[in-house]
Amino acid sequence: MPAFVFTDIERSTQMWEQHPRAMARAMRRHDEIIYEAVEGCGGKVIEHTGDGVYAVFEEGNPLLAAIEIQRRFADQEWGEVGEVKVRVGVNATPPEREGIDFFKEDQAYRGLAVNEAARVTAIGWGGQILLTPAVLRLYGAPAGASIEDMGAHMLKSLTQPRQIYHLQHRDLPQQEFPPLRSLSVRPNNLPPQNTPFVGREKELAQVLEQLAQPDCRLLTVTGPGGVGKTRLAIQAAAEAIELFPDGVFFAPLATINDPDLIVVTIARAVNFSFYSGHNQKLQLLNYLHEKELLLVVDNVEHLLQGAHLIDDILEAAPRTKVIATCREWLNFPEERRLKLHGMDVPPMERTLSLQELASYSAIQLFTQVARRTQPDFALTRSNQDDIVRVCRLVGGMPLGIELSAAWVSAFSPDEIAAHIEQNLSFLSTSHPDVPDRHRSLYAVCDYFWSRLSPDEQKILGQLALFQGGFTTGAASEVAGASIFFLSALLDRAFLQKVGAADEDESGSNAKSGAWRYEMHEVLRQFATERMAEFAEERTAAMDRFAEYYSRFLEVREEALKGDRQEATLAAIRGDIDNVRSAWEWAVSRRDAEAVGRAFRCLHLVYDFLSWYAEGERLLAEAVEALRHEDDARRQLLVARLQARRATLLQHMGKHEHASKLVQQCLPIFQQRAEVEDIAFCTHLRGIIARITGRFKEAESLLLESGELYRSLERPWELSLVLQHLADTVYRLGRPEEARERMWECYVIRQKLGEPRSVATTLVGLGVYLDGLGEPKGARILLRGGLSKHRSIPNNEWNIATATLNLGVLHMGSGQYDEARRYFQRSLTIHRQLGSPWTISAALSNLGHVAWRQEKLDDARSYYREALQVAMRGNVAPLALDALVGAAHVAAEEGEPERALCLLNFALAHPQTDRAETAVQAQQLREKLLDQAALDAASDEVQAQEDATLENISREVLAYLKRE
Repeated sequence: MPAFVFTDIERSTQMWEQHPRAMARAMRRHDEIIYEAVEGCGGKVIEHTGDGVYAVFEEGNPLLAAIEIQRRFADQEWGEVGEVKVRVGVNATPPEREGIDFFKEDQAYRGLAVNEAARVTAIGWGGQILLTPAVLRLYGAPAGASIEDMGAHMLKSLTQPRQIYHLQHRDLPQQEFPPLRSLSVRPNNLPPQNTPFVGREKELAQVLEQLAQPDCRLLTVTGPGGVGKTRLAIQAAAEAIELFPDGVFFAPLATINDPDLIVVTIARAVNFSFYSGHNQKLQLLNYLHEKELLLVVDNVEHLLQGAHLIDDILEAAPRTKVIATCREWLNFPEERRLKLHGMDVPPMERTLSLQELASYSAIQLFTQVARRTQPDFALTRSNQDDIVRVCRLVGGMPLGIELSAAWVSAFSPDEIAAHIEQNLSFLSTSHPDVPDRHRSLYAVCDYFWSRLSPDEQKILGQLALFQGGFTTGAASEVAGASIFFLSALLDRAFLQKVGAADEDESGSNAKSGAWRYEMHEVLRQFATERMAEFAEERTAAMDRFAEYYSRFLEVREEALKGDRQEATLAAIRGDIDNVRSAWEWAVSRRDAEAVGRAFRCLHLVYDFLSWYAEGERLLAEAVEALRHEDDARRQLLVARLQARRATLLQHMGKHEHASKLVQQCLPIFQQRAEVEDIAFCTHLRGIIARITGRFKEAESLLLESGELYRSLERPWELSLVLQHLADTVYRLGRPEEARERMWECYVIRQKLGEPRSVATTLVGLGVYLDGLGEPKGARILLRGGLSKHRSIPNNEWNIATATLNLGVLHMGSGQYDEARRYFQRSLTIHRQLGSPWTISAALSNLGHVAWRQEKLDDARSYYREALQVAMRGNVAPLALDALVGAAHVAAEEGEPERALCLLNFALAHPQTDRAETAVQAQQLREKLLDQAALDAASDEVQAQEDATLENISREVLAYLKRE
């Protein structure tokens, strides 16, 4: 079993720049130490790799060599260059993997296993020894050494995560190191790759050089389909991840047909959840504003009319950079360009040695792919001309090379080349509309399509229905594809395996052997076009596709209401392109059965993930398709769809439209005595009343809805009603009752086990305890709720809300500096989320802290912005809170008459929050009335009480703006 060792000097570039002569002397000593340690332990140095070496151990012990290297480097005096530290990485692989993971040419080992040894080294620190499990199994831990499991890490090769161990030894001086510098350390969503990056080193270096330049904000990589734009962009993002503290993210647009979905797709890629459907583009831009990240936007060409979003991102987020892949230039002012051509192919007219041929990237890729299906395949004098011919026929296109090389187990290279030539001739006469740049790739696809039987062609064409990948189970049910057929497609490079399936069809944990696959987009489009020959079969497959995903959603609905909510959401997100496509097909077919099975879960997913605008659009399309049907059951379904639409519209701030839809649906449900639907609509009416400040009406509606859900024994829905009811009665000034309602909610949610809701309930209980004068218990609950929220991914809204409430608690205890820090943190997150209610609340509370600390200029600024945000968002309770804040400023500035006018107005207004705003207003009013000078102003104060909120707000904004 060969072992591969790489070394590298930490900070070598800076050392060469600062001490070039001394560094030259140090490098001579460096080489002596490493050669002596490697050869003394039975290894052989193969070559230098910049400021390090690559060595192979066919015999001996590489771990002893690594320890000796680190010991001698630590003992060495290095003079003016300072301490020289090297990192060492070791990887090994079984001999039977020769030709797959590694191969030997002219006494030098190459291949994936060798590359991974270099990648392992790169994530370490000077003085550190890292190794893979295979090394540990082969050699064990040397005497005096200990092994630390560093966990699984994604390397920059982007193959599957690798387990990494750290070898420590008692003789080495340095025992502690920072976290490993792998992709797993920084945020990213880069997809794993089945094959290592080959043959684009020059282009990769060009991309990395551009990204390192401060003035390079947008780099567009162009070229025809199949040329490797996506693979280059992903690899560049992986290599450049250390330049971007906030991470690198991949946003694939190939399966997106609507430009309006670009915003949603990019938001998902960067793990941003919209709070509301209102101006999602602005929410995304606000989120990215302070981020220093790299965004890879892939396959822009079919959505150029929506690509202006990239320009908007660059303007709004000055520290964000973008790599776009497209078949044409975007023509934006800041655009840098890189045109990608086919891989380097050897010339036919020159006689080259095998070593020279192997240096061409196209030959490297062909050989690497061929060895996956035929491990003993090798580049030889007898096949070299045919391999060169294949690579030239496909124009050096990576996809064409992969498809061709995957067949070496069935055909010789000369047979593969002959068939491609035959198909090229056919294409030139029968398909004159195929562009020249695609002709060779289409020839390869066309040939291998012709090698399939008609039944296999139908299966492959049906697999092309899936967008964004598919599971083993989905392929079987929709296309009738067996695991053996999928394996054959995998061998032929038609598919790539992208990991284990998250869940099986029942929503439980993944079955052993269940995998997820993806088809290259060019192949998917080709197979889709060819399925036109089987129109009837395609229609039947789409019907099965829609039925499969409607049941996929149906069986997951209840899991979204319990302790498996996060895992279930992740599984559905992974298939969201297929879910959307299946829904749209079912709607186009007016398939009420499929729509009826799916809509409840679909609504919950879009609600939980805050994808309100897209969810509302999908539901609206279904309503439009089904609303003209005379069937009573379909009309009931339409009403249910409208009710779900209304909840999403409410989240988008469109309260009037939502109320109108509910009023239309409710009579239908009442006429048919559909109790659950009546409870749903009544609950929504209560939410809208609460948000708009009609608290008494909200209480009545929520009580009615709660009783209906009790009668139906629907605990999850009842807990939602109780949460909103608790908030309502609290704002009506009844904190004891609020605590009782929330406690009942907590008991239900504890049994259900949904972590997000349990954490939200703890925060609510903390707020109500604080209102009851129990700050110690409130602090425990609020901090516990915040801690739970932080453990849940994509949960910024709840984190920010819990942080805001902790600020209120500290403000009430007189800890103003701490309160201000909490409010600032909350405001930062809520500005990104774009919710007018919470932005205004954070600003008002910052104003409250400022006037308490006698910083009236700051208080003016905060109250003014809080009032502006609340009025724009039609959030009356928060506008009234800002007015009371302005009254405090007026009182402090010696204008008690103005202050009393505002206080009387707020106390008389029915939408004032009685738990907090009214309490503050009453306290200040009583204080002012104790002052004798107010008698003369009583008529003016009384006259202002009948003014409108809009008029009063305009006057207050002008007052607060005054310098």
